[in-house]
Amino acid sequence: GILAGANISGDLKDPEKAIPKGTLLAIVLSTLTYILISVICGATVTKDAGWNPTTHKYMYGLNSISGQVMPTVSYTKYTLLAGIFAASLSSAIASLVGAPKVFQAVA
Repeated sequence: GILAGANISGDLKDPEKAIPKGTLLAIVLSTLTYILISVICGATVTKDAGWNPTTHKYMYGLNSISGQVMPTVSYTKYTLLAGIFAASLSSAIASLVGAPKVFQAVA
């Protein structure tokens, strides 16, 4: 996502202003997104909950799921996998679209 703007710089009206502005905005938005997801995951999952004295194990919380927070917080395990696949596919397509323009600019 961050390099996508630089890869299409030939199509921009004013690349000298648009590329730095777009790159910094992409970095800021990505950082805020990661922070927000970390806060949401931290606020929705408890570390220790539901101690069962019979089995001497936790029934809920991070100790019962071996620390895997994202599959626990997501709607289903499959939506998480679909999101990972979609993000990977998006990056691959952006690279395929941008690479010829970079090679054209270099040649």
